[in-house]
Amino acid sequence: MFNITEYPNEAQQLFWTGPTNWPSAVEAAGKPMGLDGLADLVFYMHHPERMDGSTGQPLTTGEENFEQLSAEWRYWRAAAAELIRGAAANQIETRPNGPKDVRLFDLRERMPEPQPKSRIRNGRTVMRTPADVTGIMLHQTACEFGVSSWQLKRAGGDRALALALRAQKVACHLMAFRDGLVSWTRPLASYVQHGNGLNQCTIGIEIEGNYAGLEGRTDTAWSKRPYSGPVSKQTILAARKALSVAVTEGRRQGMPITHIYAHRQSSAMRRADPGAEIWKSVALDYGVKELGLAAHPGATFKGTSGEGRPVPREWDPEHGVGNY
Repeated sequence: MFNITEYPNEAQQLFWTGPTNWPSAVEAAGKPMGLDGLADLVFYMHHPERMDGSTGQPLTTGEENFEQLSAEWRYWRAAAAELIRGAAANQIETRPNGPKDVRLFDLRERMPEPQPKSRIRNGRTVMRTPADVTGIMLHQTACEFGVSSWQLKRAGGDRALALALRAQKVACHLMAFRDGLVSWTRPLASYVQHGNGLNQCTIGIEIEGNYAGLEGRTDTAWSKRPYSGPVSKQTILAARKALSVAVTEGRRQGMPITHIYAHRQSSAMRRADPGAEIWKSVALDYGVKELGLAAHPGATFKGTSGEGRPVPREWDPEHGVGNY
């Protein structure tokens, strides 16, 4: 059972200051507490309602939201491990946000209102209730983005910024580019028309490129535009950073994010979206294994183009449903 009095004095003091100080609390507690102990520390900092004096109410299999809370605990364990390894450099403020060698542009304050490709009411973008946002959806853009001379001029000559600004008109919350950068364009609570039947409950992440639905099969690429595959390492790292930002920041804002979806699950037309390589390297190897998210490969959702398709066995050999 978690008991804050078993932690170093500095960690105890930081514990009661609120969840935003969890990185400092982890550093104050240090490796001697073990990763499970650090995960407990951060988890209960985010759930003071579970504290009874100095002890925390343990998770039990019969309680409501057990799977969601367990996934969150696993995420905080991974986050604490990342912080202890010294991977906290080059992050937004002091919270962990994925691979440290990826440049992140926070452009939320530069997004016009109403936001492009969003649900609009009374002239403004609809903002969702945090409790309604429970998942992440991965997309591929099916094209590559360049920068024109006027776009470069608008960005003051900074090509990376000019590229990041292009994501403002894409239907997503965050976008990972092939150049190895991430653009965070709008509030995570924004209602964006990105995922058909899952618009209300997911955060949309676009990954730049035109990729194949099946690895090595260019004939299964999403569009007839130039093929971008195979997916590069820096693209994967950028996508992982975008995913980590979405999960970390979303949960901090009260979003109970537990699941990760492929766009094909909510759109019959998006058969190759996001593609086998992205699903394996970003959703399964990072989202599920590292961030504690759950994939639901057999689930499909109705969209404007009909019922979506399940995640196939070629994308997820262990749990996939049916063939591509």
